[in-house]
Amino acid sequence: MTHSNCVSQCKVIDRELTATDGFPIAATIYQAVDVYRKVAIIMPAIGNIRSQYRDYALYLAEHGWTAVTFDYRGIGESKRGRLSESTAGLRDWGEKDIAGVIDWVHDHFHPRRCAAVAHSVGAQVLGFARNHDRLDALLAIAAQKGYWKYWGCGLQWVVAGFFAVVPALVKLWGYLPMRLAGSQDLPPNVALDWRRWGVHPDFVDEQWRPLNDRFRTFTAPILSISFSDDRYLAPRRSVEALLKIYSRAPSEHRHVTPQEFGVSRIGHSAFFIKGICPGLWRATLEWLDKVTAHSLENERARRGGAA
Repeated sequence: MTHSNCVSQCKVIDRELTATDGFPIAATIYQAVDVYRKVAIIMPAIGNIRSQYRDYALYLAEHGWTAVTFDYRGIGESKRGRLSESTAGLRDWGEKDIAGVIDWVHDHFHPRRCAAVAHSVGAQVLGFARNHDRLDALLAIAAQKGYWKYWGCGLQWVVAGFFAVVPALVKLWGYLPMRLAGSQDLPPNVALDWRRWGVHPDFVDEQWRPLNDRFRTFTAPILSISFSDDRYLAPRRSVEALLKIYSRAPSEHRHVTPQEFGVSRIGHSAFFIKGICPGLWRATLEWLDKVTAHSLENERARRGGAA
């Protein structure tokens, strides 16, 4: 069942979308009053739920971008049944969930501009969506390649140690317990995929065959933003490594410090909290408007030609 209410000239609507395999995906749409039909799809980090992106989604909607947030299968309100029995893997999040959301957005809104805002692993699994060519831009926030050797200052051994114990934890619990770390518990195959991508420099399947070619088909502009105090989850080198895998996309990387915005900490997720870095929010909005403008111009040209 869906419901709606008004927040600062935008409608907030909870509804159920459908992944490409028919799996129900819980979503919230922050619908802007915008004649240009601009839509941003916010793709969560691993273990995050869609409500964590509410502040930024409202900001986008209040500035003309309809924002769509959702929970991956096995997470939040998209969890069905016992987590230990979930068959969801990281590639499912991209191939089925994200691809399904992209299809729904285009079928429902017919947007003239459509962008992805991908947090952390969201920018990784996006590479597996067969229809990511329907996106006009990717704003990647703290998005990294999780290979353990990209961490420095001794942290690489902490990361390697974590990935070393993941299989044992999954076997013991039936899933990866992440609640004590302030995250959602992870389905077993999601955890094992995460571990596999963390111990290999490439994205690989269950037989350790490289999957990086999926990312080479993405050609829309990318703005990747990382933070100097995010050493534990998305250090600079790991963020640069992911951009290299998106090898055919024109990309820009901004590595910023909290001090630039008058705050002591941003870390891995605080970008999405209202009031932490409003200047950076304005910059991302300006970038989204600028790089997607060509889509609207092309639409106008086609309409003019048809006339």
